[in-house]
Amino acid sequence: MIPVTTNASKSIADFRCEVIENRLVVPSIHRIRFHQPLLANQVQPGQFINIRVQEGSVPLLRRPFSIHRSNPAAGWFEILFDIRGTGTKILSETLSGQWLSILGPLGNTFQLPSHLKRAIMVAGGIGIAPMLFLAEILRDKAIETECYYGVREASQFCCLDDFKATGVTLKLATEDGRPGFKGYVTQLLQSEFQRQGFVINETILFACGPPAMLRAVQKFARETGIPAQLSLEAMMGCGFGVCVGCAVPVRKENNPEPQYHLVCQQGPIFNAEEVIIPD
Repeated sequence: MIPVTTNASKSIADFRCEVIENRLVVPSIHRIRFHQPLLANQVQPGQFINIRVQEGSVPLLRRPFSIHRSNPAAGWFEILFDIRGTGTKILSETLSGQWLSILGPLGNTFQLPSHLKRAIMVAGGIGIAPMLFLAEILRDKAIETECYYGVREASQFCCLDDFKATGVTLKLATEDGRPGFKGYVTQLLQSEFQRQGFVINETILFACGPPAMLRAVQKFARETGIPAQLSLEAMMGCGFGVCVGCAVPVRKENNPEPQYHLVCQQGPIFNAEEVIIPD
């Protein structure tokens, strides 16, 4: 098991960030680029931010988003999100030149131990969002990387060229098999494991997606013995541990009774061996 840290941020701050690009990448999925050099230099793969999508009290709560990519030298970072409700609809309509209040960096990070030689990323739907940042770091460390990416239909794939630019080997899955594998992305993962095998003590799975997919990755990791780090999504009121609204059960070794950890503090990255994935 790879130890996963708690909140990796030395300091959390409320940053005023300028929108410098808002792009519709595929239907209903936007990518927004913010300029804020201090925050761009602090964020790490797996972490998230909490955004006040507009001034005023509607919506009342901030919205959490994983970091999609960061360019510290240029002073920008990006988020990738789909439109799910009022908050994300408002955010999708922001214009270049607007300024938003962003709290961060929040949460812990993906862990890359020294023995890691092969990374297997598994993403379902918008779970692809934190994987590009991770892919770029893996490229810089010269770690062989495959990305298993599943969506319902081909029109939902996004950022494929950006992933290809990192040197990642993309393996795609759709429900109708056009393009790629026909079926769930975790079925593709199982098929590839049976075909080529993975060196267990040199490989780590990194996964983000809907709960059913994460449970399937968790089961695959348990059966194969490959360590897995799972990125969880949760509703939260604050993002830094005060509201306790994002608690998930975790079962530690030699302790049959589950404890509760906060996705915003001990997460969003959890060891597959420990976390109990909520519905």
